[in-house]
Amino acid sequence: MKTVALMGQKTPFFLNFERIFLGIGIKPKFLNENNFQSKLSAKKSVDIIITIDTNYNTSSQVNKWIWNRLRLNEERIGKELAGLPVLVLGIDKKFIEKPEGKVFRDFKWCHQYLTKPLNLQKFLEALSILSPIDPGSLSVIKEDAPESMLGVLEHDLKAISQKFNYNGSDENVRKRFHEVKIDLKNYETLEKDKKKARRIKEEIEKLKTEIIKRKGNIWK
Repeated sequence: MKTVALMGQKTPFFLNFERIFLGIGIKPKFLNENNFQSKLSAKKSVDIIITIDTNYNTSSQVNKWIWNRLRLNEERIGKELAGLPVLVLGIDKKFIEKPEGKVFRDFKWCHQYLTKPLNLQKFLEALSILSPIDPGSLSVIKEDAPESMLGVLEHDLKAISQKFNYNGSDENVRKRFHEVKIDLKNYETLEKDKKKARRIKEEIEKLKTEIIKRKGNIWK
């Protein structure tokens, strides 16, 4: 029986998906932000298929999970896990045409992208195609990492102080702010355009100033 790692929130779609997996002899495992690396490393199996459910900003999610957490993270998790096959489920029908979709076009045997509503036959065909990346080929695929990882987040991070949720306790606001900084850090390490990274840093500093203006200095 294969083990499938489902990355993301346990949405109703994911819970229904779990039953589909079990019905075709595949045991699913849920991974999220907090347990991703520990759970993945604990299951040293090349049969794991990483599956992402993206309802929005597919490019950002692919960069975050596939590039940062898998393909470009081999020093921490090893080549075997970094080369796991990937199946992404989304609603962006033009994703394959974007720079972030290049590996899904060029390396279909280890990257598959399907749009919802899900066609079960296409899903089963995708599973039959997928296989792990040969360790010797991982470096070749890594060369397809988007040139500007931070670029796909610009519309989310630009003027973020206008969209930030200031409601809730100081602890909640501090946590949300921390998550924004983590998102920046994930992409900044791969961003070659330092001016662009600096501009986003400035936006985050503006956010911190706005939080202090609205709620007082919650970092005291």
